[in-house]
Amino acid sequence: IALAVGYCLDTKSGVNAAVVQSTRSGRITWRSSVSPDPSEYQGWRFSDDPFSEDGLDLALALCVTHDVISDVRAYLAKADLQVGRILSCSLPFGASNTVIKDADHAKLLADQLSSYLRSNRTITERQSNLHIFAAAPNGLIFFIGQISRSFGSCVLYEYDFDGSAPGAYEPSFMFPP
Repeated sequence: IALAVGYCLDTKSGVNAAVVQSTRSGRITWRSSVSPDPSEYQGWRFSDDPFSEDGLDLALALCVTHDVISDVRAYLAKADLQVGRILSCSLPFGASNTVIKDADHAKLLADQLSSYLRSNRTITERQSNLHIFAAAPNGLIFFIGQISRSFGSCVLYEYDFDGSAPGAYEPSFMFPP
């Protein structure tokens, strides 16, 4: 839902929205500053993994609070999707609930992801679907949603925590609607 809200309240909407993020210290309003300093935060580590030679789509695995690569691979192995490669995004100190420090960090990561996707997707991938698998704070997902119109056609997947079987994903939202 955070991605959908961000998509609807994109950066050009004129709405000054913020996310209330649950943290170990309690609930905190995450509102990014106008010009955060990128030198204060760790950025993404990107890893490309080929998946299928016949695939046209790109799968995006955001490994922030958990490493989701094995579950994404398990899901893609059983799903009938046209995925050619998996782009894994992680942070240098590993996955945890505290790896994203605040709203400025989340906003910078969203912007860095957008820039990377613009520069590193093939023409075919930009014309095809971007499949998004994320284990990340809602604040980050909201900021990604705000800039996701530039991603083209996207499918967001939700993990079934109750079942917790390997690859227990289901499509949740498709953009544009």
